[in-house]
Amino acid sequence: MSSLSSPPALVVTSINDPNPVMKSLAEGCQAHGWSFLIAGDSKSPSVYELDGATFLSLDAQVHEGYSLARAAPIRTYTRKNIAYLHAMRAGAEVIVETD
Repeated sequence: MSSLSSPPALVVTSINDPNPVMKSLAEGCQAHGWSFLIAGDSKSPSVYELDGATFLSLDAQVHEGYSLARAAPIRTYTRKNIAYLHAMRAGAEVIVETD
């Protein structure tokens, strides 16, 4: 069995405040050593605080240097691709998504 050099990542998009499902996902990721990335959008809360999660607001997506952040349409599922890029940049060899 091979071991991964970097923990897996779970990516989602969200326009809602943290809710019980997102909290459960964050707790599961923490328990298993995964990173949890949430790609925000224009309808996402301006402040998104959830232990165990990294929230990528629209501003953060641009400031991280992703050219896709400027090119991807707002209010579309494509924003999740930025979370994929963030996970890959962090070295994730396995990326899981859910919605």
